[in-house]
Amino acid sequence: MSGLSTARLLQRHFNGGVTIYAKDLPPNTTSNISGAHWSPTTVFDPGSTSAKFNEQFLKACRISNRSFQLLVGAEYGVRWIDTFILYRNEPGAGDELPGGNDLYPGIEIHRDPDHYFGSPYVKQFSTMLIEPSIYLAALLRDFYIAGGRVVVREFRSREEIMRLPEPVVFNCTGLGARALSMIRN
Repeated sequence: MSGLSTARLLQRHFNGGVTIYAKDLPPNTTSNISGAHWSPTTVFDPGSTSAKFNEQFLKACRISNRSFQLLVGAEYGVRWIDTFILYRNEPGAGDELPGGNDLYPGIEIHRDPDHYFGSPYVKQFSTMLIEPSIYLAALLRDFYIAGGRVVVREFRSREEIMRLPEPVVFNCTGLGARALSMIRN
């Protein structure tokens, strides 16, 4: 999912001219049988980043959120879904959802364990659910229509990647990252 999504973003930015190198294509990928819901994730400690970085991250969250909102519907397999987070203690004002509360419509705090999973506090909100098999097929179709090229190929070394004719390469392995980490120099 990350590779096709990135390829489409690059196509829109550079008016086509994008090549995808992939070992397999949908439906023969792990992403095709996974589940997904929209929510920013991070691999950094927000307390140790600069204000500029945090601002860029929040901007990226908003761009991503809006991009997926534009895909809501049967054609791309994106829909809104109620989501629940269970808490032992009442969530405070600083308990922001990833990317900011304004990205999630209908936030409510429930204090009724008999009706909400037996938990004393439940935060309910809406976010987007993505059906990967539908989403990937639609993205691949759009990629081809926009002039994209796909090369089915497995890379066995970093040197093979370095010999590609493209001046810029994005590594979007997603769930395939484990195999890539096994490549030895």
